[in-house]
Amino acid sequence: MERKRGRQEDDGRRNIIGTRLREARLGAAPPLSMATLSRRLLLEYNVDLSANAIAKIEHGTRYANDYEVAAVARALNIRGDWFLGLTEHPQP
Repeated sequence: MERKRGRQEDDGRRNIIGTRLREARLGAAPPLSMATLSRRLLLEYNVDLSANAIAKIEHGTRYANDYEVAAVARALNIRGDWFLGLTEHPQP
């Protein structure tokens, strides 16, 4: 496989959002299933992120788009910068 100049090969496992997404989803009161979070994102924020896509993000095999991170942060009442690892305090 040929590597493009200036780009590192990356399978998504360096993406810290997945670990924090799972932590926030399961730490919600009550904890949310992937399907419940998916429905909330669609109904409340008009973001179509399937339960399967959430699983892939959590497992590091899919990246999250910026608008998806913003919607998930709002849906879980978590600071967006926490998902990016810029703060250790998840609550706004």
